[in-house]
Amino acid sequence: MDRDTRDKAAKKVRSIRRLYIHMSVFAIMGVFFFLLNIATDPYFMWYFFPLLPWGAIVALHYILVKGIPGTRILTKEWEEEEYEKQLERLGGDRFSYLEEEEDEFIPQKGKYLAYTELSDEEALELRRLQKHSAQNLGTDFV
Repeated sequence: MDRDTRDKAAKKVRSIRRLYIHMSVFAIMGVFFFLLNIATDPYFMWYFFPLLPWGAIVALHYILVKGIPGTRILTKEWEEEEYEKQLERLGGDRFSYLEEEEDEFIPQKGKYLAYTELSDEEALELRRLQKHSAQNLGTDFV
């Protein structure tokens, strides 16, 4: 497993950890507000007023970290599938582009590979390999 994958996994674990801490603090404060409400004015239930907007924020935090519950919407896999669908819908063929000069691109048929998923050294090496392969095989390179 490469370092970039480990960094992404660690980042995801940290975001899930922060979500669980946020949910725990929300639950503890909900009990605190309820007990405070009972102790101060048991005839007027005000404890849920601060919990309503905070609960909406916790729900939004959950959706941003884990996606919409019961579906795969807003997850990383869903995003990648939608991206592939849009590529197919807009262009038919998938192309990856090699940058020879700033203004000139050479299209090459092949599977799309996001350079943002790679480290800088890996992306540079991949571009060099693709350029070398394109020069050796011509424009019909698959």
